[in-house]
Amino acid sequence: MNTENLTQQKLNDLRRNSQMITQQLEQIKHQLIELENVKESLSQLKADNKGELLVPFGGGVFVKAKVENKNEVILNSGSGIAVEKDVGAVLELVEKQLKQLQDIEVQMNEESLNISNQIDMMSLED
Repeated sequence: MNTENLTQQKLNDLRRNSQMITQQLEQIKHQLIELENVKESLSQLKADNKGELLVPFGGGVFVKAKVENKNEVILNSGSGIAVEKDVGAVLELVEKQLKQLQDIEVQMNEESLNISNQIDMMSLED
């Protein structure tokens, strides 16, 4: 295989990697939005004195609901197991997950920029 074919193969690999990172970044953005919504809901629940909450049904539709115990929520811990947890503890967990995802997002954006720079440099060499 000559150097032109190797260069083209490398460019194709970089473009595929760039597309994969773009897709993963979209998934991360959706997860971040979901976690931000959970954080907001938990914060409202914790701060609310009446025990009332707006429950989202999707599509911008909500229903008012009364919460019997606003100090604890049920958390899916995986494998079909759910546990009752203190709202504050779950809020801390969500904030930790948000931070981790934000860090991953930054790393992936840096990787995407690095790949784009490599593609640009290789394209200029042609």
